Amino acid sequence: MTKKRQSSRYTAPKWLKWTLLALTVVLLLVLGTGYWFYSGIFDKKSEGFSDSEQIALSETPLTEVNRTERYNGDQVVHIVKGKAEDGSGTAFIEKESKELIEYIAESEMISEAALNQQWQSSCDKCEWRSMQLAMENAIPYWEITYIDAQGRYVFAYFDIQSGERKQQFAFKQS
Repeated sequence: MTKKRQSSRYTAPKWLKWTLLALTVVLLLVLGTGYWFYSGIFDKKSEGFSDSEQIALSETPLTEVNRTERYNGDQVVHIVKGKAEDGSGTAFIEKESKELIEYIAESEMISEAALNQQWQSSCDKCEWRSMQLAMENAIPYWEITYIDAQGRYVFAYFDIQSGERKQQFAFKQS
């Protein structure tokens, strides 16, 4: 007499169990590695922010930091935005030397909204991408990136005080 193997809904072949276990382990390794890369890249991107914030608080009228950004131009610049007793302002600090390049009170700058409106009226068939503060050759600018009517990716630099266009780079997309 042959014994019939008892079956159940909850039994599965050994190869299926091992395959699922191996896939789970691989998935956990991929997720762990992805998290490790992401956190390492993010930490590198924000490296030195606390030093720049302390410099801004000690060497400018800023009394509180709202936001710190990084600009990669001819040099890496940390842009520290915050509040002062007489309003708001922005400090531009060179990352490597940890030196204050310039401080500009918000009252001396053209606002982001005003420059955006000025840009939209001059480029109505353009597709907006982003706007940020920038610094090239120790001169602060507003940098607007957009796609123009010819399909080129454009970096336009505007004077931070007057809003006058100072420089523009256009790259043809392939």
